[in-house]
Amino acid sequence: MNLHQYHVPVISESPLYSFSRLELLDKRPLLFPFLLSLTHDILGYSSSNGFYLNAVLTFLLLLLIGVIVQKISSLRPALIAIGLACFTPLIAINSSGSGFDILNVVCVLLAVLCGIRYWEEPDAQKLGSLAFVGVLASQVRYETVLVAIPIAVLILANWVRQKQISLSWVTCFAPIFFIPLIWQQRAVAENPERYQYAMESGTLFSVEHISPNLQSAFKFLFIPSDLYPGSPFIGFLGAAGLLIIFAFSGTRFSELYKGQPARLALLIFLLYLIPLCLIHAFFFYGKFDDPIVSRLALPLTICFIIAGSLLLGRIHIASKKSAYLCYTLMAATGLYASKQYANPRYKDSNTLQKRIDWALTFAEELPPGQYLFISPMPLVFENEHYNAIHTSRAKLSLEKLAKQREFKTYREIFVLENFLLEFEGDNLVSHHLRSNDLGPAVELETVAENSFSLYNFTRISRVTDIDLGKVASAEEQDRFNSDKTSSTQLKTPNQEETDIWMKSLL
Repeated sequence: MNLHQYHVPVISESPLYSFSRLELLDKRPLLFPFLLSLTHDILGYSSSNGFYLNAVLTFLLLLLIGVIVQKISSLRPALIAIGLACFTPLIAINSSGSGFDILNVVCVLLAVLCGIRYWEEPDAQKLGSLAFVGVLASQVRYETVLVAIPIAVLILANWVRQKQISLSWVTCFAPIFFIPLIWQQRAVAENPERYQYAMESGTLFSVEHISPNLQSAFKFLFIPSDLYPGSPFIGFLGAAGLLIIFAFSGTRFSELYKGQPARLALLIFLLYLIPLCLIHAFFFYGKFDDPIVSRLALPLTICFIIAGSLLLGRIHIASKKSAYLCYTLMAATGLYASKQYANPRYKDSNTLQKRIDWALTFAEELPPGQYLFISPMPLVFENEHYNAIHTSRAKLSLEKLAKQREFKTYREIFVLENFLLEFEGDNLVSHHLRSNDLGPAVELETVAENSFSLYNFTRISRVTDIDLGKVASAEEQDRFNSDKTSSTQLKTPNQEETDIWMKSLL
C-alpha cells in the first residue's frame, strides 16, 4: 500500500500518526510489491489486485513453459507440458492466490528462455536481455539470486567458445543492481526482532534437517494426500523423465546435444536448481508437505513438468498403442488434479484468513463510533478503515494510549491477542505468541475468544485500565518477554492430533 500511495517501499506497522507511525523496510526483494503497486495505480487500490496480477502471470508461466519445451523438442511435448502445468495443484493454488511465487518461476523461466536465445545466436543485445532478466529474477526471492550461476556459466562458456564477447551497457551495469539487495539485507539484519522465523533450538541451516526434509519432499512428490498440493503423477512422470535424460546425457551426449544449443543451455540451468534444492534440504523450515512451505517446491515442480512432458512426447510418437498410454496418463493426471481442486481442505486450512474474518466481523458488529484496535496485524483493520496500531508500537506508547483513554478519543480500545497452548507436566497452559503481549501495565477484560487451529487460539479483549506505574524498565520487559512469551510462531500438529481435534468439533 505504501508503495502505491506514497511511492516508498516500506511496511507501515502502525498507521496512526498520533502514536508515532512505525515504518519498516520489507525484508523481501521488492519486484512483486512494485508490480502490485503498478496494478493499484491502474485499477485503483483493492486487495483483489494481487489475484488479478497472478492471473496474468500464470498465463505468462504457461506460455513460457510451452515455448521452452518447443525450443528443445517440438510442438506436441509443448502442448503436453502446458496440460501438465494446468493439472498441477501446486501451480493452481499459487496462481489463484496473491503471493509472489508465480512471479518467481516466471522470472526464472524468462532467464532460461533468454539464456537459450543467447546460446543459439550470441550478440550484445541478447546478452543484455539475459543480464537484465537475471537481475529481475533476483529481485523476487532471496534464493533466486542463484540464477546468476548458470547465467555466468553461459557467458563464460560462450567467451571460451568464440574467443570474444560483445558487451552492451545493460550488461556492464547489471552487477550494480545486485547491490541494493545487499543493502536491504544489511538493513533488515540491524533489526533482528523483525526476523520472521522463531526457532526454539537449532540453527537456520543444518545437516540435521536433511533427513526430515528429504522424507517430506518424497511424500510431497510421490505420495497422494489431501493435506498438501502435490501430484504423484507429476512426480513419477518427472522423475522418470529426468532419469532418462540423465542416462542418455551420459551415454549419448553427442546425439542429444549436437546441433541442439537450446538443450545444452537448458541443461546448464540445472546449476540454479541443484544448489536451490540443497538450500531447501538444509533449511530448518523446508518440509514440502507443509502447506505453507510447499510453494518453495515450485521451481522443482516446473522442472518435473518439463521432464515429464518430454517423456510423454516420446511415448506418444513411439507407436499407436503407446499414444493411448500417453492419453491415459494425461487423463489420470487430470482426474487426480480435479479431485484435488474439488477438495476444500487446503482452503479450509487457511486459519489466518479465518482469524482475520472473525476479527473483522467483530468490528463490523460494534455500535457506531470510533474504536481503536491494537493488533499484531493492524493493516487488516486499516484496510477496512478502522483505527489500528501494532501491538509492539502500543507497548512503547502506553502513556499516549492512557491519554487517549482519558480524553475518550475512542469509544473503546480493543486488543487482539494470539496464544499458544502447551503442556507443562499435566497442566495445559497458554502463552502469548511473539509480539502479542502488551505487558502487565494494561488490564484487559475478555470479550471474545475463538480457536482456528489446534494448540492456538485468538482472544479479543477490552482495555479497562492502564497503570503507568507498572510499566516495566527495558531490562524487566525483556525478562518478562522471555519468561511469558512463546518463541514459537505456530505449532503444527501431526495428522493424528488434527483428526482428533476435527472429530471433537462435530
